[in-house]
Amino acid sequence: MQIRVETRRRREIGAAPDQVFALLADVPDSVAHFPDVLELVSEQGGYTWHMKPERIGPVRVQTIYACRYRIDRERRSVLWEPIAGIGNALVRGAWEIAPADPGTRLTLRTEFDLELDVPRLLRGAAQPIVQSKLERLLDTYLDNLVRTFKGGNGRLRDWR
Repeated sequence: MQIRVETRRRREIGAAPDQVFALLADVPDSVAHFPDVLELVSEQGGYTWHMKPERIGPVRVQTIYACRYRIDRERRSVLWEPIAGIGNALVRGAWEIAPADPGTRLTLRTEFDLELDVPRLLRGAAQPIVQSKLERLLDTYLDNLVRTFKGGNGRLRDWR
C-alpha cells in the first residue's frame, strides 16, 4: 500500500536568517532536533534516516529512507531529494528561509511517500494514522528548532 503525505509548516523565528540557515544546512545538527530518529547514516552522498518502529494495529512498521541534500548558501536554501532503492519511503522537501521583521520566516515543505505492507482490513486506517504521526513529528521538530534558536537546546541527540 502506498501512502502519500504532503505538508507545509511555517514558523516565525527571532534569530537572523544566516543563523537559521547555518543550522539547517548542517544536516546532522538539524536532524538532531527531529524526534524518533534511531540512526542517521551518511552514505551515497546523502543520509539515510532510520526511524523508531511504530505500530499500526497489529503491524509493526519501521520507516527508513535516504535523501541527498542540496545546499545553496547564496539563496539560503536547503533542498532534499530521495535516493531511490533505500528503505520503504521516498522523501523530498525544502526549507524556505526568508527575512522577517524581526528575525526569520521559516517554511518547511515535505512530500512523503511510504510503502506499507498492511492487511487489507487496516488500509483505510493507515493513511490518517501515518499522516497524523508525520504531522506530530514535524511540529515537534520545528518546536525543537525554535527552542534552540531562542537560546535553549532543542537537540534530542548529537549525530557528530
